[in-house]
Amino acid sequence: MSRKSFYLSFFVLLLLLNQAVSRSRSDKDSSRINNTPMQIAPLFSPPSELAKNFGKYRSPLRLYNGTHVKTQEDWQRRRNEILKTWHGIMGHWPPLIEKPKIEYLEKKRRENFTQQRVRLEIAPEQQTVDGYLLIPDGTRLFPAILAVYYDAETAVGLGKELRDFGYQLTKRGFVTLSIGTPEFSSLQAPYKPLYESAIDETPLQPLSALAYVAANCHTALVGMTKVDPDRIGIIGHSYGGKWAMFASCLYDKFACTVWSDPGIVFDEKRPNVNYWEP
Repeated sequence: MSRKSFYLSFFVLLLLLNQAVSRSRSDKDSSRINNTPMQIAPLFSPPSELAKNFGKYRSPLRLYNGTHVKTQEDWQRRRNEILKTWHGIMGHWPPLIEKPKIEYLEKKRRENFTQQRVRLEIAPEQQTVDGYLLIPDGTRLFPAILAVYYDAETAVGLGKELRDFGYQLTKRGFVTLSIGTPEFSSLQAPYKPLYESAIDETPLQPLSALAYVAANCHTALVGMTKVDPDRIGIIGHSYGGKWAMFASCLYDKFACTVWSDPGIVFDEKRPNVNYWEP
């Protein structure tokens, strides 16, 4: 796939995300949104030759004791079992922050929205990360997106080209919170633990720590007056794709997510593939 085709495909995903979580404003918009899934319906099913071929992989619809998932209650048990397993492998989180502190540093107008540079509390001992908050004009409740990447500037249109996902969504009616790499996972120094785990606990791994940061950002967005708390998603590309993937899988309050090119590989001999930075 060419670079142009890749970014065009990813922009289509953004538009679909916009349609999926935005309320329709007219019959015309409603018709367009309702018809969109039919255009891409084949992409939601595996090819016929692979539809029932699971290889040697164990079905996710079986609990570890061998019981098959048959009801909604069974599936909730299985979800909890999977989550417990992954937290055991990657390290358990410290308590989530109930009311993350937000410091507003700078404010300016851009097109049809307001841009604010912010500093957000994201971890114990008042650890913070800098970012940008984009708020569309208007008085209604807006869906919101958390954009994660190496830096906070790119997603809001102040960095690399063709990755300004937050900027594009805000112009279409989303609140965007864009953050970059927190200091504890700095690209300029060896990875430092987010917090000190107990001696008998697995140290909190980098991608799980970043998911914890995203969970606290979700809480911060919930507390904003212009944000619909039930329509908050997360989006990321490459390194941000890994971050968004783990955040949405380990914290199910995110209403939707878009991962682009996350490239997860479990190979301890190559720690950089899972972002043990640097």
